[in-house]
Amino acid sequence: MYKKKKIQSVLVDCQHGIGGILRVKPLTWGHGSNFGSPGIWVVTVLVNFYPKCPQPDLTLGLKRHTDPGTITLLLQDQVGGLQATRDGGKTWITVQPVEGAFVANLGDHGHFMSNGRFKRAEHQVVVNSNCDRFSIATFQNPAPEAIVYPLKIEEGEKAVLEEAITFQEMYVRKMNRDVNRPWLKKPVKDHQSYDFDHQSKLAPKLAENIFV
Repeated sequence: MYKKKKIQSVLVDCQHGIGGILRVKPLTWGHGSNFGSPGIWVVTVLVNFYPKCPQPDLTLGLKRHTDPGTITLLLQDQVGGLQATRDGGKTWITVQPVEGAFVANLGDHGHFMSNGRFKRAEHQVVVNSNCDRFSIATFQNPAPEAIVYPLKIEEGEKAVLEEAITFQEMYVRKMNRDVNRPWLKKPVKDHQSYDFDHQSKLAPKLAENIFV
């Protein structure tokens, strides 16, 4: 119960922070057309396991992508491997693990809601040659019937979406687009050094101990 409340607290803080910058009341996020039925969220928890790979340069643990939802909270173990890009995949930054800390990713829905003020986080996962890796991701999405459209459009701005669509339709379009996109087949070299040899000496935590 404590872990669930901790995750909920972080998600609410993210909502309030984004709502404050957009000058939109956070309480409206759980009500009205932009989130479907009042107070309905779809929260999914996913445990990822990436086995060690003898040739990590030849594969990816998770290909380059953005998350479709509003906010994703990721809890890494101390092995690491999450990478993010700000320049369309030309360079990748390794997100160094911080014990007990969440990584907050903004997804496509959050990007559209903010009319592009907040950028969706494009990321991938590389594997390790010496250690298995665990991570726990919590995805916060609106209801499938929720309407996806910017909450606020400033004077002189153009909406990032041509029309209002449901979250379910947005998800289907995203999946179809991603299937046909020529993603890179192997990871781009990280422009920040990452000491995998050092990380391999750390004893990976069991999944049930990551939250401790």
